[in-house]
Amino acid sequence: MKDCLFLVRCVRLERDLRYRVNHLWIAGVGCPTQNMLFVWEEGDSHLYVPLNKLIPHLQELTDILIPDGDDIKNFHAVQLRLEKLPFALQATQQALWNCIQEHNSLIERSNLSPGTSVLHLSAEDRNRLAVPVDNFLDAAIRTQNALTEFIKQWKRVSTGKAFDNTSDSLRRLAEQVRKEPDILDPNLCFFLHGYWDNHGLRLRKYRDLAQHKAVIASDARLFRTKSGELGIYMLLPNNPEWKDSANLEYGNPRIHAVAYVKKEFNELVRICYLITFHLYQTLPKRVTPDGTKTQRLFIVPMREPARFPSGLDGHQKIKETETAAAIEETLVATNKWLSKVAQAMPDDPDVSE
Repeated sequence: MKDCLFLVRCVRLERDLRYRVNHLWIAGVGCPTQNMLFVWEEGDSHLYVPLNKLIPHLQELTDILIPDGDDIKNFHAVQLRLEKLPFALQATQQALWNCIQEHNSLIERSNLSPGTSVLHLSAEDRNRLAVPVDNFLDAAIRTQNALTEFIKQWKRVSTGKAFDNTSDSLRRLAEQVRKEPDILDPNLCFFLHGYWDNHGLRLRKYRDLAQHKAVIASDARLFRTKSGELGIYMLLPNNPEWKDSANLEYGNPRIHAVAYVKKEFNELVRICYLITFHLYQTLPKRVTPDGTKTQRLFIVPMREPARFPSGLDGHQKIKETETAAAIEETLVATNKWLSKVAQAMPDDPDVSE
């Protein structure tokens, strides 16, 4: 009965989360953002969703999972492992907004003539659209894998036992749970299998394909609709499970890259929310003797002691022109070196010697 009530509660939460996350796309096309999760960050040119709005219970769950005691080394080790999830989730979100921003920017600065219906993009323009898609895939898989750290630490805290022979990837964890379902409770298995079978595995295949075989969002075109509006056509292959890039297919069905990225971001947020909420619900909370809930304050751990005021060094505001000039100097120096090498080599070297 308790499990049934929990699943009903999670279904309601999932419905609420879907409503909240879908507001992202409403806000993204210019609707008012007041009373929504998505706020404008000062100085940014894109919407940003604060993590405490996406997964509001994550910080308190982290506090519960980090051990007490005098073992400072273990304390920091767990803290560093758990901070990977909010970091990777933010990286995924930034890749999403960069993707949308680059696509909108290309449309806004396009000089497609009124009589032209389709324009194949240059490699540079194509790359500006495709790079954020690749970044999203990388960050999304890091988010998947970081979620396993919470599941593993939850098992250590709740049962005193650790997983056997489990790597740090969600893929390996899903495979192990399928073989040994008793190592997790039924609710976690339900969430994990539902996400992995319907979204996670395919997302992982796209990441692997992009990392090892091909630029998967390689065919990008600017086009004009019948109503005269500009749009971007950019597909992902519909068979990412193929290992040979020569066999990739980009139609029937068409997998539009931006639509896929948006959908998978929603699903990634949803699974992170549902699993971490379940972990949070099953663990005792930190309370004072009078019953008040407490939470420790964590800061990003420093790798070395802070030394003030003269012991710190770093950089001030970075000048873009200086960075560009340094790149140019490197290219000039490289060309000079190649010229010297060419002058020192014989005109017709005998490669057999």
